[in-house]
Amino acid sequence: KTLVGELPPNFFASLRLLEQEGKASVLARPSLTVLNGNRASIEVDQTEYVKLEGGTEENRTSRLHPIAYGINLSITPWISSTGQITADIRPVISNAVGVNNSEDQLPSVFKRAVNTTVCLSDGQTVILGGLLRKDHVDESKKVPILGDIPIVGALFRTLKQRQVETNLVLFITPRIVDPHNKIDIQRELARIEEDCNLYGGNPINNAKELFSSPRFSTEPYLGTNPEDTTSSDLDSAQIKIDEYRSETPDSLSLPPTRE
Repeated sequence: KTLVGELPPNFFASLRLLEQEGKASVLARPSLTVLNGNRASIEVDQTEYVKLEGGTEENRTSRLHPIAYGINLSITPWISSTGQITADIRPVISNAVGVNNSEDQLPSVFKRAVNTTVCLSDGQTVILGGLLRKDHVDESKKVPILGDIPIVGALFRTLKQRQVETNLVLFITPRIVDPHNKIDIQRELARIEEDCNLYGGNPINNAKELFSSPRFSTEPYLGTNPEDTTSSDLDSAQIKIDEYRSETPDSLSLPPTRE
């Protein structure tokens, strides 16, 4: 399900509270800067290596096989003549979920992906939900003291399997940033510092150098998208994309949004 609207001012403070209560988990909160009409991507991957053996009894061979999983997001935005932002969003989230039944005993990777194109205003948030995942968790309960007795203790222990359902929700907020506008730059610096303080991180010390870097003085984008215009103010602007991901129980209610 895809929703577009404005989040309430205290939304992320509420999300932080849910995280402290163990009802939600923020997987990542990266920030991307991309030119109008260009594609930006970010990968937060973890790679594990599995040893595979083969050959004959006389000549055994082995090799390492990489298994990668994590978060992969690509976004391509366009700015129209009216300041509307059209964004092509393609997130892919994968997790290692155990070992398959093959002879090689390779880990199984569970993948969730979505591809959507949305139109929204500067500062609005698009919410992507419905990426469900069901896991089976083994729970063990025992009678105190008696359950720890060898052999006989098995009579005082119970083992059952419980199904846990999680819903992956993505919050993506694009903002148009003019590198020559000091107000836009100061606004982004203040927001970055606020985010770092909210989630217990350290403020980015070189943020001013980041936004004043010569690579942000760009030439106008000359694309073929029908929404492109010749306005130098729009074409030379940049889009600041903030992505908020959280994995929450399916019972978490989303804030009211408007289409």
